[in-house]
Amino acid sequence: MIYLYLFGTCFHFIYVFMIIGNYLVNDVKEWKWCKTIILSLPVFAIGYIATYIGFKTMTANPECSEQEMELFFLYCSPNVALMTLAFFLVIRKVRVKSKRMILMLENITKCGLGIYMIHYFIVGLGYAIADALAIPVFLRIPVTAVIVFVICWVFVSACYKFAPKYSKWIFG
Repeated sequence: MIYLYLFGTCFHFIYVFMIIGNYLVNDVKEWKWCKTIILSLPVFAIGYIATYIGFKTMTANPECSEQEMELFFLYCSPNVALMTLAFFLVIRKVRVKSKRMILMLENITKCGLGIYMIHYFIVGLGYAIADALAIPVFLRIPVTAVIVFVICWVFVSACYKFAPKYSKWIFG
C-alpha cells in the first residue's frame, strides 16, 4: 500500500495525465515522425515490459490478492504513464482526412465515458475470449484490451442509437 501512498490515488493521477497532455499539446513543438518514433518506442516498451513482468510475477504468487493482481494496470502506475505518454506522442502526429474515420472518431469520443464506465464489467469476458482463442501470453493483455474496447464501444454506441434520450443520462 506504500505504492498507492507514493503515487497518490488513481483518480488524482488522471489529472496528471490531463496536465501532461495539455503541456505536450500547447508547449512542446511537434517533432518529426522519425524522432517521435525513436523516442516513443523505447518509452512504450519499458512501460509494457514493466507491466508484463509485474503481472507475470503477481500471477505466479498463489497468495496474491485482487488488488495486487491489478497493481500493474492502475492509472497511478509509472508503467501505464510511460505507455500513455508514448501513445500520446505518436497519436498527436496523426492527421485524419477520411470523412468516415472522422465520424468514427467522433462516435468514439461521444461514447468515451460510457466505454470507460462499463469496461470494468467486460474485462473478464474479454480475457476469457483471448484465452479461448489461445492468444500467446505476451499478447493476451493487448488483445484483451482491443476485445474489451470493441465490445464496450459497440454496446454504448448501440445504446445511443436505440435509446439516445436515456443513454445521454446514463453515459453522459
